[in-house]
Amino acid sequence: MKKRLLVFLLAVSLTLLAVTVPVAALELLIGPRFSLGHAFDYGGGYRDYLESTDARRQLNIKTSLGAFAEITLLPLLALQPELMYTRGGYRDYNESFTEYRSVQNYIEALLLVKLIVPAGRASLQVFAGPDLRYGVGTWEYDVDDVTMYEYDREARKAADIRNTYLGVVAGAGIRLQRGYNTLMLDARGYLGLQNSDSTDTVKRKPAALWLNMGYGFSLEKRDRSRKPVRFKKVSGREMLVARSEDIPDNPFFSAYLASGYLERRLYAHAVRMDLGLGLRRDTGFAPSGMEVVIFKPVEIRSGHKHPADGVWMHRFSLSREGKTRTYNLWFIAQKRQEPRYVPGIMGTTRTDMELQYDLVQKVYSAARARLKNPANRTIKAFISDSRVLDSGQAAKDAWREEWTVLIGSEAVPVEIDFSAGPLGIINFTLVSE
Repeated sequence: MKKRLLVFLLAVSLTLLAVTVPVAALELLIGPRFSLGHAFDYGGGYRDYLESTDARRQLNIKTSLGAFAEITLLPLLALQPELMYTRGGYRDYNESFTEYRSVQNYIEALLLVKLIVPAGRASLQVFAGPDLRYGVGTWEYDVDDVTMYEYDREARKAADIRNTYLGVVAGAGIRLQRGYNTLMLDARGYLGLQNSDSTDTVKRKPAALWLNMGYGFSLEKRDRSRKPVRFKKVSGREMLVARSEDIPDNPFFSAYLASGYLERRLYAHAVRMDLGLGLRRDTGFAPSGMEVVIFKPVEIRSGHKHPADGVWMHRFSLSREGKTRTYNLWFIAQKRQEPRYVPGIMGTTRTDMELQYDLVQKVYSAARARLKNPANRTIKAFISDSRVLDSGQAAKDAWREEWTVLIGSEAVPVEIDFSAGPLGIINFTLVSE
């Protein structure tokens, strides 16, 4: 038994290694996973057996513990191999309150394909894949907590009780990322594809419903010199960064802007925007032309690793496929917690976050009205660039911008005039052709 188990575990390890090595340059998380669930048997013959004996299924709480790895192949696609120790079986009782219980232990190997969809600060995940179980230890069959049979591996083989099961797993959940690491919560279902006993007249297959929790540690190389800092006690003057020009003079906020935490957010934002352009993910990340603009004074409190209040924007450029593109991402501080981030349109627009959200649907409508190919009107629009036009009046109070809207195969330019009104309100007018 030990020899066969070692061969099985070796085969699983080699498979995981073969999958992991080619994608070592991509994002990789590893960590523990714990599951709590209800294990049972199913099948048409088994259901008829329950009805004929007036038996009913009973809640059968089982556990599973092991490790997983998440290998990101594309921004929305990942592989997740898992190796678990699982307790399974079933638990039934009839009207005379006689309880029948089966307890089985497995080494379980899974390979899940995951679709990951960003949703604000969290991500949604949907997954499915094959599941291979190998029985270990003894297989017990109890009646009213009295062990009637206890099969070891040789006894299971002699009784034609299956020792290896092939099944499928599918489920969905959420991912909560904090810095480099990720907490994963999901619900999943397991269905065995093979009968437990090849000779039994009652055909039954194993199944389970699980609630799972995993915590993944990133293996990405970290720059320890740029990790987030905890602010020490500072004076009131140093605790407030009111203007963009004041950032170099404040060592605390400067250190925060250089932290690996913010760099990771900027990279994820660039990847999402590139998806809108139909570009594949670039594993390199070398931003240039970094500019930080403060829209609301940033307040720093001593003893905390995130600002207490404030709004600021990062504007940076990346060169990909021979073209340099400009990205914009806002950060909104919230009571010393991890700041919320809001994506902006691409390009060098002078508009703020609120004005962009007021304009974007109007710009989409104007671009659709100018499409040359009517078939593109049903395709989702995406603003791929923005720039201030050099019209000789690009002053502080009045200027013109051109936003490029990508719809299918067409890139439609839309020009907008902006002017400053009373109380700091910015008025805009779409320029008609």
